[in-house]
Amino acid sequence: MLAGPRQDASHNDIAAIRDFTVVRHNGEWQVYATTASPSKGWNLAHFAFPDWAQAANARHTFLDTASGVGSGYRAAPHRTRSAATPATRPPGRDRATS
Repeated sequence: MLAGPRQDASHNDIAAIRDFTVVRHNGEWQVYATTASPSKGWNLAHFAFPDWAQAANARHTFLDTASGVGSGYRAAPHRTRSAATPATRPPGRDRATS
């Protein structure tokens, strides 16, 4: 297993981790993922490591307590746009009409 659910003092019943987003930045793999727990529901976690062999042991940082996001799951990747992830056009629309 490359990466599984990891616990910390505030997140001691993480049951699953999924929906990985992976980016290489400053010599490390940066991973964001969705976690699920019976007590807290859905959450977002981040972990980083230089080599895939270290992924399973990387410390998870949960975004509900480590950022201003707060509790609850607030991801809507289909509604965001950036230079790295440009919006896609609906089927049937070409560049000339968008």
